[in-house]
Amino acid sequence: MHGASRWKQTVYITLPSMAPTILVLFLLNIGNFLELGFDQIYNLLTPMTYSVGDIIETYVYRAGVLQGQYSVTTAIGLFQSVIGFILLWIFNHLARKSEQGLW
Repeated sequence: MHGASRWKQTVYITLPSMAPTILVLFLLNIGNFLELGFDQIYNLLTPMTYSVGDIIETYVYRAGVLQGQYSVTTAIGLFQSVIGFILLWIFNHLARKSEQGLW
């Protein structure tokens, strides 16, 4: 550590000691990757912009609450949950190779 520049201190000391915390926080946030911010998009969405600005959450709201298609929206929600779980499982499996997984 004596004589090392700030950049070398960061690369060889700070980042390796922060890596487990960064990895755990990344794994905890993977399940939320498919959430894109319903509030902001819903407030700016109009029927003219459905084709370019529609996301899964606004479609689920429109189909489930406004049109009453509960089975379709349940299937979409289940699909989102399964994809989130698969992403979490894959990245946790990769993280266990460095001995830092969640389970």
